Amino acid sequence: MNNILKLFCTGGIGLVSTVLCGDNSTSLHQHLFSRFPIQKHSLSIDSPGRPDDTAHEVVITRRIIIRDRSDDPAAAIKPPAKLIQNSFLNLGFARVSPENSGPNALPELATLNSNHIGISNEYGLNLMNNQLRFWFGIKYDIMNYRFSNESVRLVARNSEFLTRNDSGVATSKSKVVVNYLGIPLSISYNSDSKNPENGISVRAGVVAGYRVRTHSKVKLENGRKEKEFDDYNFNDFLFTPFIEATYNNFGFYVRMNTTPVFKSGQGLVSNGIQFGIVMM
Repeated sequence: MNNILKLFCTGGIGLVSTVLCGDNSTSLHQHLFSRFPIQKHSLSIDSPGRPDDTAHEVVITRRIIIRDRSDDPAAAIKPPAKLIQNSFLNLGFARVSPENSGPNALPELATLNSNHIGISNEYGLNLMNNQLRFWFGIKYDIMNYRFSNESVRLVARNSEFLTRNDSGVATSKSKVVVNYLGIPLSISYNSDSKNPENGISVRAGVVAGYRVRTHSKVKLENGRKEKEFDDYNFNDFLFTPFIEATYNNFGFYVRMNTTPVFKSGQGLVSNGIQFGIVMM
């Protein structure tokens, strides 16, 4: 019995050292067995019926198999969390339709210099198989409408949107900038269930925004800048459906404002359109 207990103890110590230290278990194993020397153990079993009562030595062989799962891809990859966080950056162009259609309409815009910038921080809730997610968060949108005619000036504190032409002053830039703070809500589908930031992803939703700041800016030829803050009759609320298609954190987006650019009765009924690239 004592021999069997010793055999069990030496095997148990080897197993503990292997589990605790993995590949580096050799030093711990040697340390333990330097204090508990390995002894050869055997059991003598008498053979009944043998005239010489010869004792047979039974050799007990033990084997410990430890599976190293560090090279197992399935064990290394953790499933995505039920709720994930991501940031989105939109860089694109801002247009208005129709434009340049009268004194109460937004003047003709410079095609490549009228821009949209959108920054959002959002959370994605897993709905199905880590591929279908519901997104919500907060978003800041900047509409930078630059006029193709640098002589255009906006009339502030007026009952309706109105512009005038100031050709007597040399000007290099004239624009109006409108800022909205909004709540984006959307549904996305991703082709990679193991990593929501990889693969092909399609997302569609809406942004409900509130106008927080508007100003006009004129840059004169002599380098002087003139900036004036006013609402310029722009709508206080903006409801914007959008769609995005991305591959590995990069893609394209299109948005269209379903609410008019200007407040009711204070400007030509028109809608904004934004399109460009999106990065995560």
